[in-house]
Order: sequence, then structure tokens, then C-alpha cells
Amino acid sequence: MSKYYGYQVDENMTLSDAQAVFDGTGKDSSNIRYAGNSGGLVEIRVYANTAITIATDEVLKIELECYSSATAASAAPPFKNSASGWVDDAHFYMLYKDASDDGLSFSAGDLITAMVIPEGLLRDRPYVQLKYATTTDDSDQKIDAFLHVLA
Repeated sequence: MSKYYGYQVDENMTLSDAQAVFDGTGKDSSNIRYAGNSGGLVEIRVYANTAITIATDEVLKIELECYSSATAASAAPPFKNSASGWVDDAHFYMLYKDASDDGLSFSAGDLITAMVIPEGLLRDRPYVQLKYATTTDDSDQKIDAFLHVLA
């Protein structure tokens, strides 16, 4: 299996590379990456770099965040209301598993989640990062995530 699970990916499009995100709290992906005004042709793919187990009473959330530049200070939710500007409490989850959901398990190399980034999200905020939230405390479990240009 290739580093990018069979996809042609520029290393500058990596969001997480064997990143340990399961610390019982939450982490941002290692990198903020430019996705540009891609016209809906950029996909985010998240894979299990190692075997991952999330028990029934544990949480795993993977959230997309958008930025106006490659700095955390420019973070904004990925929703905009034309009347009031950016909506502070909006969330765009790629995966949302709370403590009342059944457990999840992934083998190394399994696709955890993927999505094409909607064109409108990138107009004003062309940089993206993932936010991982988890109650699982297991630093041996790791995630890979990257941007993949579809065309």
C-alpha cells in the first residue's frame, strides 16, 4: 500500500501523517493546507494509519475548519450568513460518533471518512484543517489525512 493509499498526492497536501490524535481530548491536524477556489474538485480523505478502536462509550469527531490564511488565528466555522457574516457556532463534521453510538473499529489502511469540499466553503476561506475530538486515550492509534485533487 502506498503512503497515500493508491492516490497521487503532493506531500504539501497532507493534513495528518501518522498523527496520534487519540489523547482523550482533541487535536488539530498537523497542517493547515491551501485548498484554493477549486470548484468542488478537492476531496479530503482520512485513513486509519494503525488499527483504531473506539468503544461504545467513547467519542470521535472529525470536523472541517476553514481559514483565510495558513494561521490558526484566521480560523472560522465553514458557514457564512450573508446578513451577519461568519456563523460562530456552526460545525461541519466529516464524522460524528458520540458516546451513545455503537463502537467503531478500523484496520490499518481502512478509509475512515472522505468528502468533497463544497465549492462555496473555499471562496473566502481557502485553507483547511481538521479538528479531531476524542475521549479515547491511546497514543498508539494514528490517523492519516490528505487533500486529493479530483481533476
